[in-house]
Amino acid sequence: PALAASITTFTPQGEMGVVRQARAVFNEPMIRLGETGPAEACAGDCTSPGRGRWVDPKTWVYDFDKVPRAGARCQFRLKPGLRAVAGGEVTGTTSFEFTTAGPAIVRITPRENNRIADNQAFILVLTGTARPDTITQRAWCKVEGLGERIGVKLVEGADRDLLVKRFAPDDTDVVVLSCARALPPDAAVELVWDAGISTPSGIATRRAQVLKYRTRAPFTVSLSCTR
Repeated sequence: PALAASITTFTPQGEMGVVRQARAVFNEPMIRLGETGPAEACAGDCTSPGRGRWVDPKTWVYDFDKVPRAGARCQFRLKPGLRAVAGGEVTGTTSFEFTTAGPAIVRITPRENNRIADNQAFILVLTGTARPDTITQRAWCKVEGLGERIGVKLVEGADRDLLVKRFAPDDTDVVVLSCARALPPDAAVELVWDAGISTPSGIATRRAQVLKYRTRAPFTVSLSCTR
């Protein structure tokens, strides 16, 4: 008789921040090498649509069209009747679930590891709407050599509108902020999007996201004269 197949790993599970893909790995080949196989090996019940595909005979992935929003719940169930190449039925756990936590950073401008200005504005694209009061309470800047946290301030009004129009015109949930005071030159800086930042409904981040930068070196001018 054919050996039973099973899903050895499924990711993600539990509560997550940013999710772009779900992945199921089987212990037995489910399609023949070179074949595409059934795209929907698992049925996804999620507010964010996507598409399934096989990346190799044992690995099926589901690529989300858009990152699931904060507070989303997604469940994947193995399609009935799915069998391994050898003919074995799939046994064991066949249903998996994950949820997304509070508003996480999907994209940030400037990108991480860039040089930044001493008064740099950061444009954050989020997975959901974040309450402004929780941002100013729970987001902060860490600067090399300073033993204290530097808070953040929100950039609003015309300045915000101009930056959003330039860097995130097609995105829905965008926050623009800066460190609350000028940063020293040529220093390592971390922007910390900490646990506790929440949506209006109260769903909060549980893990910190840390973005690393370095401020620009001080501007210097040197003059030399030749005779």
